[in-house]
Amino acid sequence: MAEILSQEEIDALLSAVSYGEEVEVETESAKTEKLINTYDFRHPARVSKDQLRTLQNLHDNFARLLSSTFSTLQRSIIEINLVSVDQITYSEFIMSLSSPSCTYTFRLEPLEGVAILDFSQSVVFSFVDRLFGGRGTSIVTEREITWIEKSVMNNIINRSLRDLERTWERIIPLECNVEMLETNPEFVQVVPASETVVLISFELKSENVNGLINLCYPYISIEPIAVRLGGQNLVSSAKEVPKEELLKNRRRIELFNTLIRAHLGFADITVGELVNMKNGDVVTLDTRISDNIEIYVGNEIKFYGKMGYVGKYKGVEILSRVLTEEMED
Repeated sequence: MAEILSQEEIDALLSAVSYGEEVEVETESAKTEKLINTYDFRHPARVSKDQLRTLQNLHDNFARLLSSTFSTLQRSIIEINLVSVDQITYSEFIMSLSSPSCTYTFRLEPLEGVAILDFSQSVVFSFVDRLFGGRGTSIVTEREITWIEKSVMNNIINRSLRDLERTWERIIPLECNVEMLETNPEFVQVVPASETVVLISFELKSENVNGLINLCYPYISIEPIAVRLGGQNLVSSAKEVPKEELLKNRRRIELFNTLIRAHLGFADITVGELVNMKNGDVVTLDTRISDNIEIYVGNEIKFYGKMGYVGKYKGVEILSRVLTEEMED
């Protein structure tokens, strides 16, 4: 359809013809700017930002559960932090894994598809070393894990999947069952290479090792519950901890050993007296027999007590607890 010129445009055109000038006529179509949004067909955004935030919130809780579980297994402090939540292609995920690897595939029933949980080599050998009596130090080596080491990791993956079930229970009840363990990532083909997956990465930190744990969900597994992952169903990680959870954490803490020591008193002596000290010498302390002695848990004073005997052994009777105000002073 031809465009109709305004009276001002007609006058300007006639004036230009009269004086032999060129005039640019700005039409309505020229004024209209077309907004073009780029779209990457190799990386389609099939999971919305709200859904990614919900997944991030859920797996923040999963990281805390893993920290508690792994600390109990290793009898040491294990810290696990959520590093990232991204949607990438399956081929990019496989290429990011080291070889050999410790990669478990598992089903998320009743959802479709197979998910992946991958432990880095440093994390694997740290668990093996700790559970066989070591300090949890990782061996820097590139080799496949042995059958004995696989049996150790089978216990780790089962405990991890139980925590994952608890993570998802506010969205949907899941039953996670291990399918297989693979040490070569190229043989792990759960979806086509171009399929979108959600990759959730965690960092494990302890006194002796740092390493990564990767959790991969195919989009076909998340798609049936995508509506539940919207902003209105966002699960708050700051909600009050249930009493059942507190009781479970208390039982885990009760398994840890701690050092308790009783201080009878202190004495100042010279180096010469120390060098000449022999059996039978008496050292005078700064406390009386009637004074209460201080009882320490770790490096903090917690109780007051009295020395005595328990059968044929020496012992300490706890008389009172140290108040919080006294500890702060």
